[in-house]
Parts: sequence; structure tokens; C-alpha cells
Amino acid sequence: MAGRAKPKRATARRKSGGGAARPRARKAASPPAPPPPSWGLALSGGGSRGAFAVGALLWLRERRGMRDYAVVAGTSTGALIAAMVALGKWDALHRVYSTVTTRQVLRRRYAWLPGGVPATLLLASLTGAQSVYETRHGLARLIEEHVDPDALAASPVEAHFVAVDMQTGGIRSFNNREDSGETLLQGLLASASQPVLMPLVKAGPEGHPYADGGLREYAPLAAVFGASARAGGPRVDRVLSIAHSPEEVGPWEPAYRDVVSVLGRTIGILTGDVALNDVRTARLVNALLKLRESMDPAAFRAALAAMDPATRAEAERHLDKRYVPLVHLHPAAELPMDPLVFDPPKLVAAMAAGAAEAERRFPESL
Repeated sequence: MAGRAKPKRATARRKSGGGAARPRARKAASPPAPPPPSWGLALSGGGSRGAFAVGALLWLRERRGMRDYAVVAGTSTGALIAAMVALGKWDALHRVYSTVTTRQVLRRRYAWLPGGVPATLLLASLTGAQSVYETRHGLARLIEEHVDPDALAASPVEAHFVAVDMQTGGIRSFNNREDSGETLLQGLLASASQPVLMPLVKAGPEGHPYADGGLREYAPLAAVFGASARAGGPRVDRVLSIAHSPEEVGPWEPAYRDVVSVLGRTIGILTGDVALNDVRTARLVNALLKLRESMDPAAFRAALAAMDPATRAEAERHLDKRYVPLVHLHPAAELPMDPLVFDPPKLVAAMAAGAAEAERRFPESL
């Protein structure tokens, strides 16, 4: 006779008081982390002092993860740095701004002539030469070696090189969204060519002569803000600006031995003032846009209407933009180096100064 089958054990235990076990409540899903801010980058001129910006950018890349920029703009040496950032050539950027020598960038005309730059300047004026230095065998080759125009044109990073049209006096922003590869290289060389010291550069289909953008826009913030305000332009949440001189023109005590040292100090004061005006203008526009955000629209329109016509027109010129926070990095004091002299130990010291300033301004992770 077969044995009676044993009853199966209940698979779920009953809790005291009876009733089935309640299902556990699911935890609410955490909201997705916000995307990292999209940065725009503006780089001023300054010749060899560009090593300061390179040091800051490399530190921010390695320590704060700032590896990508939506739009970059540069003037003079800043244009070369901007091009290499747009191409992602970080190792080459470090190498160039820590090892390059003056002869690899500039070569003085009539090098056989005694008397240095003053004598060259005199002879150049007598023979019809445009400049003290020639860049065909220096800066132009350096640009061709490190900047591939086709890769730059295809880069997802929008790049601008600011130069001045010496025929019209206007500012031209050569960029990889509108200009051909050949024109980009011409514009890059023009942006870095300081008139009188370096030859003018014919660029663009019109063939106008161009020179260093620092004549009118030393810190190319207008190019960055303009790109971000353009319909379909890059998204920019914050802007980083790096200058290679103090925010205020500081004391300088070289021996004013000749016309060149006086000219150098004069250029330094003028460009420092242009750079300060560029930054102050950006700050004032940001202040205007922030006020618009915080005010009742009718009250804002009434405030505009109360302005004199010229001031109102200037304010209205910027109302197509939006407020974007600006961080401006600069050395605390004049960097002890001649912008036209590329001396590797001084370049390395300037890079270290840039890294230290970046660490001071960005003490915490982004």
C-alpha cells in the first residue's frame, strides 16, 4: 500500500496577524546628473608669454577635466594655441611652448648688419621692406607643421583667429565654419603678425593685407560670445578668458637703452589697455543681460526708453545675446620675459605660473 504524500510547505511565511507579505517599495530613481558645462575659450596675444595660457590649459585639462571646448578664439599667439586646442594637439602644444627658440619663430632681416633691431629698422625703411623680422622661415613653417587646415576645417570645435584688415581698419574673424583651409592658415599667420615688426599677410579671397588682431581686439571675447549667440551656433554655458598680462598695466623697470625698448613698453601699455577694455566690455554686457533676466520686461523696456539715443542703441546691439558667466585668468604681475624672445627656461617658468593661477582660480573640481 502506497504511503500518504507529505503536504508541501508553504512558500511564503505568514506574518503575525495574518495576511500575505507586502511587496517591498521600490526606491525612486535618482535624477540624471546634469551634463558638464560647455566652455568657450578666448586667448589673448603676447608672443612667448602665450606659455602662461598653455600652462593654465594643461593644468585644467589634467586636474579639472576641462578637455573640450565648444568654441575657441585667439589673437596673435593665442590664435596658434586656439588652433592646436581645436585639433586636440595637447602634447605638441606643450612641446612647442616649452622648447621653441626665437630663431624657430622670427628671423631678423639683414642679420649681418651690426646695430641690431634699430639698425634693421632704419635699413628696412630705406630699402622699402615692410618689417624688421621675416616669418617665412619661422612662424609660417611652425604653423604649417602643427596646423592641418583640412583637419581644422573638419574639427567639431569652432575656431576663430582675429586679425585686422589694414586696408579697411575693420576686424576680421577667420573661422573654420566659413573659411577654406588655405584662408584659415593665412588668417592664423596674419593674426600673429605684429605690424612693423612682422610683415603684413594677404589673406582671404579679397587679398587684403592683414595684421595682428591685438591692434583692436586683444582678448577675443566678442568672437566667442558672438558664436554662441548665433542661430545654430555652439552651446556655451561658461567662458574662460586667458590674458598674458596683468589686468591693470603694472610697473616695468627695463633699461630704456634704445628705440626698441621704448617701443616694446609702448606696445605693452597699449595692448594692456585694449585687453582690459575687451574684458570690461564683456562684463558690462553680461551685467546688462543679467538685469534683463531679473527685471519685469515692461520695466526693462522703460529703462531702455529712458536712456539717451546713443546709449540705448549700444545696449540694444547686445540684446540678441544671453548671459554667460565669464572667468578671466591673468598673471598677477608682468611676466619677466620679452614677448619676442623665445627662451625655453623662461617659457617653462611662464607655464608654471599659468598652472599656479589656474589652481588658484579653480580650487575645486568642476
